[in-house]
Amino acid sequence: MYASMKPWFVFASESKAILAAADLPRDLNPLYLCLAVLGGKLEGEQTQFRSITALGPACALSVTAAGVKKWRYWQLDPEREIRFPKDDDYVDAFEEIFQQAVDARLRAPGGVASMLSGGLDATTVTQFATQSKRFSRDRLTAYTWALRKGDPWHERDERDYVEAYLAANPIAHRYII
Repeated sequence: MYASMKPWFVFASESKAILAAADLPRDLNPLYLCLAVLGGKLEGEQTQFRSITALGPACALSVTAAGVKKWRYWQLDPEREIRFPKDDDYVDAFEEIFQQAVDARLRAPGGVASMLSGGLDATTVTQFATQSKRFSRDRLTAYTWALRKGDPWHERDERDYVEAYLAANPIAHRYII
């Protein structure tokens, strides 16, 4: 999110931070509020305040003395179809793209951390990180939020799933209690 009102350009991930940083009008955006109440689509540049703009998905902006310039750097092509001769080819293509996405996020000069819950998303990302050809497995440490044993919520944490993953895929791991 950002607000541009000369001489200010303020950006943050939340509107309250922008409002705290600059003396901006706090007029509410009635369209945004109506859509929020009615459960409509809240996309694009609309925010709850007229003076604050959201940066849309796959968009970038640059700020210079001449002003703010926005552009979209990518857009999904709904007409494009991918056709493979076999079902397994779709799996292979997905795994290749997913590995590239994980590899792109393993650029740290030192170690890399992974938040490892017992869910499919966290275990999948962690597993692909350990399989990266561009990254040394010993530089990865997985962390898991967990409750103290004896905590009344303990039986609902994902420790059993994490332990099952680690038994099959030994990596450096630490619990954060």
